[in-house]
Amino acid sequence: MYVSVIIISAHMLVGFSHNGMVDKRLFFYPFLGWLITFTAGIAGMQYFAFLYGDSRPDFLILGMHPSFFFELGFYWIAGILTLSAGLYKRRDLWLSEEDWSEFLSIVNSEEEEADEGE
Repeated sequence: MYVSVIIISAHMLVGFSHNGMVDKRLFFYPFLGWLITFTAGIAGMQYFAFLYGDSRPDFLILGMHPSFFFELGFYWIAGILTLSAGLYKRRDLWLSEEDWSEFLSIVNSEEEEADEGE
């Protein structure tokens, strides 16, 4: 599971990069925030899974096994909310209107070239 953190982090940093650089604001939030919640989810999930194994724990968190709470709460929900809110907040850094227009013009010109080639 910890290898998935490295793989997803590498893909995310490539996606955040622009001209080979990652803006510090994108790095600290949402990337670092996501990395902390994602790693906390994996660590908590494994800790409680190994602690209790197949036995029922003495306590439940919101009615869930503690390992499932960390998986659902931190790994999935907090991670997705952190990324979603961060990308929405920093949307102009991640993909500006100028970059989007440039991308669309490249795609449209390639489609026109393909149509002319037929």
